[in-house]
Amino acid sequence: MASRQISVDELNKTALEHFVYQPVNREMISYLAQAAHNVIICDPVPPRTQLPPSPPGTPESGNEEPQLPTLEEFITQLVVSSNVQVPTLMSSLVYLHRLKSKLQPQARGIRCTAHRIFLAALILSAKYLNDSSPKNKHWASYTNMATDYYHFGFNRQEVNTMEKQLLFLLEWDLKISEADLYRELDYFLSPLRRKISDRHARKMAEREDKRRQEELHEAARRYPSPPRSRYVGSMHSRSASGDSMGAPPDLAYSSDASSYDSDDNDSSSRASSPRYDSPPASYDSPVEIVMDYDVGKTHGHESGMLPYEITADQYHQMQSEEQSKKRAPPVVKRSVLGRILGTGRY
Repeated sequence: MASRQISVDELNKTALEHFVYQPVNREMISYLAQAAHNVIICDPVPPRTQLPPSPPGTPESGNEEPQLPTLEEFITQLVVSSNVQVPTLMSSLVYLHRLKSKLQPQARGIRCTAHRIFLAALILSAKYLNDSSPKNKHWASYTNMATDYYHFGFNRQEVNTMEKQLLFLLEWDLKISEADLYRELDYFLSPLRRKISDRHARKMAEREDKRRQEELHEAARRYPSPPRSRYVGSMHSRSASGDSMGAPPDLAYSSDASSYDSDDNDSSSRASSPRYDSPPASYDSPVEIVMDYDVGKTHGHESGMLPYEITADQYHQMQSEEQSKKRAPPVVKRSVLGRILGTGRY
C-alpha cells in the first residue's frame, strides 16, 4: 500500500498547533509592527533627541512635540506587562488586515495612530478569545513608558475611545476563522509546514520499510525453504567438479547397431529400443555377477559364440534330426531347446 500523502488542510492545522505553543519572539513583534504601519499612513516622526533635564519648579513647555517610542518598543512593553501569549497576540493581525480593507486609501493619521490601532486590536483580540482579560484601566497602565527620550502613555478614557472606534470601523465583526489565521500567519506557518511534511514523509518511509520486513518474515515463517538433501548436494558438488563417482546408471535410448545382433537389420526398430547404459567402473552395484564357466565352451562352441548364434550347417543338421525324431519311436533325450540352452528335459 502506497504511503498516504498529508493534505494541505492537515498541514495548516498541524503547523498552527505547533505555532501557538511557541513563545513570543522578536520576529513576531517586528512583523506585527510592520502590519500596523501598513494599515494607515501616519505623520512622520521627527528624529529622536534626548530631553534636557528641567530645573525644579520650571513649567513644561507645551510647544515641543513629545517624543514617541517606536512600534517595536511599544509592542514589547505591552507583551512584557500583560504577559500576552502567541494566540492572542498574533490574532490581532486579523483585525489589522480587516481594518485596512475598510479604510479609504486617502485616510491619514497622526504620529501615534499606529500605536492606537494596534492597542485597540490587541484589546479586542484578548476579549474575544479569552474568558478573562485585563480591563481597560490595566491596559492604560501597561502603555506607560518613561525613558530619557520620552514620557509616553494613554489614559483610561483614551483606551475606551480607541476601542469603540475600532469596533465601529469593523462593524462589530470580531469573528476569527481558521482561514483567517492561515492567511495572516502564512509567513510563520510556511516553514513549519515544510518541517511537518518532511517528517511525515520520513515516517511513512520507515513504516513502509517495517511493513515490508514483516511481510518477508511472515512469508519465511509460513513457507520455509525445504531442507537440502545430502545426496542432491553431493551430486551438485560432484557435477560441478566433473566427478561422476557414485552416480546411478541412467536409462537411455541407444542407436548403436552393435548393441544388438539380430537377423533383422531394421535400424529404426533398433534406434528406438531402450537399454541401460553400463554403470561406471566406480559404481558399486548392489548385485554381484560371477561368471564361473566359459559360455562358448560349455555348449560346444569353441569359437566362443553365444548359445543362440549357430551356423547354417548346424541349423540343417537340427532340421534333419527333427524329421528323424518324428519317424523314430520316441526316446527320452535332450530336446533341441535343451541342447541350445543346455537346460531342461522331456
